[in-house]
Amino acid sequence: IAILHKEINEMFSSISEEITNENALEKYTYSLNYIINKLENVLIAAGVVVDPFVDEMLDRKKHQVLKVILSEKPEDNAKVANRYTDCYSIGDRVIYLSKIDVYKA
Repeated sequence: IAILHKEINEMFSSISEEITNENALEKYTYSLNYIINKLENVLIAAGVVVDPFVDEMLDRKKHQVLKVILSEKPEDNAKVANRYTDCYSIGDRVIYLSKIDVYKA
């Protein structure tokens, strides 16, 4: 984390001098992508797995329900309606639940 902090700080120091009105969006996009990639590397090195495709059915071990949406279709019961975040795990242990909305028939 300390090395990551140093690298991001150095990147911002060098890029801030290059930002103009014409290239601001490009530079900010580059910066955000750089940070995301570096953070993904830290997570991988720590053994964290990001699972964006958790089951389509409610799984209380992987999902945190934010909202229940009523449905008249019985086949929709307990089906994920909307997914807002990914699920993060280390081995078999979930460390961050995927936040979802779920149907209830």
